[in-house]
Amino acid sequence: MSATLDALQVLQQVTLKLTALRSKIERKKRSVRSHEQRQAAHEAELAAKHEVIMQRQSAVDQLELEVKTHEDRTTQLREALNKSKTNKEYAALLTEINTGKADNSKLEDQILEGMNRLEELRAEEQVIHSKIEDEKQALANAHKAADAFEQDSQAEVEALGRERAEAASAVPSSTLSIFERVAERHDGEALAQVVQPHPKRQEFMCDGCNMGVTLEQFVILQAGIDIQLCNSCGRVLFLDG
Repeated sequence: MSATLDALQVLQQVTLKLTALRSKIERKKRSVRSHEQRQAAHEAELAAKHEVIMQRQSAVDQLELEVKTHEDRTTQLREALNKSKTNKEYAALLTEINTGKADNSKLEDQILEGMNRLEELRAEEQVIHSKIEDEKQALANAHKAADAFEQDSQAEVEALGRERAEAASAVPSSTLSIFERVAERHDGEALAQVVQPHPKRQEFMCDGCNMGVTLEQFVILQAGIDIQLCNSCGRVLFLDG
């Protein structure tokens, strides 16, 4: 059983190297995905901003149309005013003209307010455009870095893969199955040393999760009878030396 644990430790070392390298590659890819998500978010923000601008512009256009309609009506009223035959008719036409002027003044204030807001919205739109362009460049750089790192690491990944397969061949199949299952759960770290925090006490714990290891497990490991798994984290236990 000592030979099996020795083989497992060799397998563990290679597995950790390979896991670490693959994790670096995956981090580069995650960086790419992160930039893609940010770019998509900016583009969605831009689309929403554009929709608001279109709605605002439509509202301003409608107000300008109302002003034009009032102005045309005022022109008609002035012509009628010049042709009025009674004071009553004249007064009614003049009142309508003045009312139209007041209404137009309010509409023009609303148009000015709407134009100012449109200017602000278009400035905000340009800021989002700039963010998208910056993110496109960052995404391109992240893609380039990820592809280059993966390509540069390919030979090492393959070499470690061969080394790991060779190390795995020295481990009994039943034990290897356990190792693979635990390694997948703990990012390649399938083994954990048994430590004795207090030398004068018969107390032991798993160095992987800091939980207790029974005296019976410790004795079995000392005798090299069988492999033992931590009752808490499931790692394969071993003794130093």
